[in-house]
Amino acid sequence: MRHTDSTEAVFILVEPQVPENIGFTCRSLKNMGFNDLRIVGKSREELQQAHVTAYQAHDLLENIKFYDRLLDAAKDIDLLIGTTARNRKNRNQLISSQKLNQFIVDRREHVKRYGVVFGNESNGLSNEDERLCHILSTIPMKTSYPSINLSHSVMIYAYELAQFQSSDKNVSKAENSISFKVFDNQIQELLRDKGLDKRQPELFQRTLDSLRLIPSVQIPMIMSLIRYFRR
Repeated sequence: MRHTDSTEAVFILVEPQVPENIGFTCRSLKNMGFNDLRIVGKSREELQQAHVTAYQAHDLLENIKFYDRLLDAAKDIDLLIGTTARNRKNRNQLISSQKLNQFIVDRREHVKRYGVVFGNESNGLSNEDERLCHILSTIPMKTSYPSINLSHSVMIYAYELAQFQSSDKNVSKAENSISFKVFDNQIQELLRDKGLDKRQPELFQRTLDSLRLIPSVQIPMIMSLIRYFRR
């Protein structure tokens, strides 16, 4: 049986330092049709200045959800996407913001809700928070100083992903399809059972990254192999 529920998007800011950026972010998301904004490591009281810049987006600002940890903010998310401006030697591949749309399109049958995570203005995401993300994405830059304002980064991703949201509304999805999060957890459990995470942590991460990038149609086959190995 199939249904046509669209894939939901969540935007998550981790410990943002400039309250005004939150207001600008709300405006950007509302312009692109998104309404789920979550903030980690800050309280509502710390963001009062955000009202100054949240012109005509105060409803979104008032509905922000607050969390102590990224792990808590991402509990209901199937595919977690971390954003970074830096090359990561321990990760296989950075998906550009321009290609992220297609990446999600190719996996939408397995993703009910995806989240895009942004670190703070000074240091970006911590290593711990990056490890929680299934994939990392970056905005291609043409300068030797790859830095861009937080709210501008959110706007770029919101613009790119709005194209996906528009095309996803009437796409049929299997009700019993495996969620990407379950698929990823099963892979991690199998690799940890074999001790790969402790014996060769770099190989463990690279294996995870490679399997996370496989085409969607191969996910059921990999799940069958995991069940076989467990037996």
